Amino acid sequence: MMLLCELCRERTQFCRERIYSFLIQPCYLSQIMRQMRSRQNIEIGTNNMYKINVNSSFSAAHYLDNYSGACKYLHGHNWKVRLQLTAQNTDEIGMAIDFKLVKDNLNMLLDRLDHKHLNELEFFSNLNPTSENIAQLIYREMQSCFENDNIKISEVEIWESENNSVIYCGM
Repeated sequence: MMLLCELCRERTQFCRERIYSFLIQPCYLSQIMRQMRSRQNIEIGTNNMYKINVNSSFSAAHYLDNYSGACKYLHGHNWKVRLQLTAQNTDEIGMAIDFKLVKDNLNMLLDRLDHKHLNELEFFSNLNPTSENIAQLIYREMQSCFENDNIKISEVEIWESENNSVIYCGM
């Protein structure tokens, strides 16, 4: 039976023994959902994984070499960046990693790109500063900050406009 919780707006499947009618209060339905999720996490065991996302942005100018369209001319973007990390475990207070630590490190890197002409940066001396290459650069730089037995960089997503993005996932 599929129900839509009025409180959290999630569709969830419940067994008939737990749902007696559609008259269940939204908060009670949410409590059941939380209990079911916590039981699933315990049953799954070592396959648990947390996905941590941190968003930031920077503005910069660039042009694309050997490109025949309008982007061959100097132009700018307000890039939005999403960094995703994964963690298998949390610490003693229940935190996989401090968002502030991730955001501070990401922003330190983005500050090196912000309001710059990307083609003039050493990072891009032999590369076109495409969104793909920017995503790969951020992935590799953040990998050196955070990779350990518990935390891994999963992906970096870069939006060069509201409708266009690229995701880089390391191998």
